[in-house]
Amino acid sequence: MEEIVRSLPDQIQEGVRLSRRRIRRPSGLIISGMGGSGIAGEVFKAVYQSKIDLPILTHHGYGLPDFIPSGSLVILISYSGNTEEVLSGLEVVKQRRLNAVAITSGGRLSSSRLPVITIPGGLPPRGALGYLFTPLPLIAYWAGLIRDPTQALIRTAGNLRRWYPAMNRKAIEVAKRVRGRFPIIYTSNPRLYPIAYRWVCQFNENAKIFAHCHYLPELDHNEIVGLGGLRKVARRSVLIVLRDREKERGVKRIRVTRKIVGQDFEDVIEISVGADDLLTRYLKLIWLGDMVSVRLSRMEGVDPFRIERIDRLKEEMRR
Repeated sequence: MEEIVRSLPDQIQEGVRLSRRRIRRPSGLIISGMGGSGIAGEVFKAVYQSKIDLPILTHHGYGLPDFIPSGSLVILISYSGNTEEVLSGLEVVKQRRLNAVAITSGGRLSSSRLPVITIPGGLPPRGALGYLFTPLPLIAYWAGLIRDPTQALIRTAGNLRRWYPAMNRKAIEVAKRVRGRFPIIYTSNPRLYPIAYRWVCQFNENAKIFAHCHYLPELDHNEIVGLGGLRKVARRSVLIVLRDREKERGVKRIRVTRKIVGQDFEDVIEISVGADDLLTRYLKLIWLGDMVSVRLSRMEGVDPFRIERIDRLKEEMRR
């Protein structure tokens, strides 16, 4: 898994060479996917919504959202091409004759009559984020929604390669502080929340560790109180705060929140990354979380590839 995680820059660079196609400019984007495939849509929305002057809706479940603006483009993402929930969305696309495109490595989704962006297979979906994410800004460009992102993606891939040694050292440091504790991950703003959720999912699947996440300022209106009633749990926990470039009130909020809840935790780790553009900063934070999860799996002596409970659930759902 370590080599798969390390391949993120290569996946991004390979992804920009995918076949190009013309797409009619839509009135909205609906991105449907689950688990390691679905997170690609959340990351895309976090990075690009401010650049796109129409709504981006993400969907993680059966079917599609109840309300789909007329003229929207539906993007169905399933690494295997056989994800039950995404295939149910495909049926809605067919029934309602919606404009759609699929991103997959094969399976039933690849044999549908939709335009398909085929990505390399053979990986666990959570290890294929570069392949799953990169087509999304390219689709937005082909649809006339943003400027050509190719050079930005290639530049980001190059920066990630250069930063790998330092990030790997940071991942080892963070993993040592997390080991044996319950990770609670907060973000400094809502837009970072998908990154925290990615950390949680990677901790779950790779390291077999339960984790929790929330975001500022929302958690200051509820969870900050609940933590006070869980001090025994919190004292066996580590608080990880993922930060970006906050304005003055955001900086103060982080400081005050940490002052109030920090004493409840055994350890508090603040993480921010230096980079000029939003895309690079967010992918660095995601990549660091992936590295930490794999390092934790090694420390705990667990196989990061095995997901027995998910496999069992899928088997029983097929009966």
